[in-house]
Amino acid sequence: MFNHRLTRTAAVAVAIAATAAPAASADDHWRNASVAPEQQAQLPQDLRNPDTRDFAEGRGTYNSPEVVVVKAPAPVAEQPTGGGIDWEDVGIGAGGLLTASLIALGGTLLVVQRRGARTHAAH
Repeated sequence: MFNHRLTRTAAVAVAIAATAAPAASADDHWRNASVAPEQQAQLPQDLRNPDTRDFAEGRGTYNSPEVVVVKAPAPVAEQPTGGGIDWEDVGIGAGGLLTASLIALGGTLLVVQRRGARTHAAH
C-alpha cells in the first residue's frame, strides 16, 4: 500500500514539474493575446524600398562613416591542466544518466503495478 502511494505521488510530482515551465511561459503569451487588435498600438508601416527610405532620410555612400579596421589579438591557447579527464564533466554526465534511469524505472514500475492490480482484481 505504501509503495503504491509513493509511486503515485512520484508520478504526479514528475507530471507537475514537466508541465510547470511551459505553462508559465504560455500564460504570458495568452495574457498578451487577450487584448483586442484594435486596442493594440499600431506602428505605421513604411512599404517603400529600403534604398528609397535611405535616400529620403539623407543617407547614402557619400556620407557614410569612415571604415576603421580593428585587429583582435590572437586567442591564447589553453594549457591542459591534468591527466586528460575532466572529472566534473564525468560527474555531471553520470548524474544525468542516473536521473533519466530513475525516471524511466519509476514509470515502468507504475505501469507494471497498475497492470498487476487489474489482473488480481479480475480473479
